[in-house]
Amino acid sequence: MFRGSTLMVTGTAGTGKSSLGAHVANAACERGEQALLVLLEESPKQVLRNMRSIGLDLRPWVEAGLLRIWAARPSVYGLETHLAVLAEMIREKVPSVAVIDGISSLSNGIPGTEVSHDVMSIVARMIDLFTSRGITSVITTLGQGDEANTVTMSSMVDTWLLLRNAEANGERNRLLFVLKSRGTAHSNQVREFVLTDHGVELVDVYVGAAGVLAGSARVTQQAAERDEELRIAEELARRRRELHRSVVRAPRLR
Repeated sequence: MFRGSTLMVTGTAGTGKSSLGAHVANAACERGEQALLVLLEESPKQVLRNMRSIGLDLRPWVEAGLLRIWAARPSVYGLETHLAVLAEMIREKVPSVAVIDGISSLSNGIPGTEVSHDVMSIVARMIDLFTSRGITSVITTLGQGDEANTVTMSSMVDTWLLLRNAEANGERNRLLFVLKSRGTAHSNQVREFVLTDHGVELVDVYVGAAGVLAGSARVTQQAAERDEELRIAEELARRRRELHRSVVRAPRLR
């Protein structure tokens, strides 16, 4: 990501949007930079607890003054108040990275006919606020990637990651797509990622004759390929031994 650019992460509930956002904030703090985490759906205590379950302990950064967490339900304040408070926090201490988690919640309490215009307007002003100060921003929002509001926001951001839960073989696996990334080379392939007790890890999916496999199907296919490679190696070794014995037993010409 370029400094001062905007990353949008979309996906349905439980796909890992908040975890990716927390990873970006944690990485900034590890570099000794200031980070701001704005929560529109959860409390700071909930996020600190939840992130520890995947190996991200954000509390030391809060205590060191590197990470500032602000939580406010959209239903408590109006959209303009949210923007004003955000601008004031940035004036007090300019972060290098700002993460707004759950930006789709800004539409709560707004009549349906006004959601698109009002929310899109406030999101655009938030992005302009960050960009004008060279702040790298990450916004997470609930969506499938084809909803009207999500598509509208996509034109405002530089990079768009889409997260999905793929159901197969009795399990759900998390998949990541890079839908766009202005000015940077990026893959057109889907990648699987897993939430472990030591963070988020990207995993290469299996792409072959059977299609794209993830989760246990990928592990099973990889094990089958390793077994086949081992069988071929053992067969070659057996043939080399037979060839060596035949050469040793052959009579020498005088």
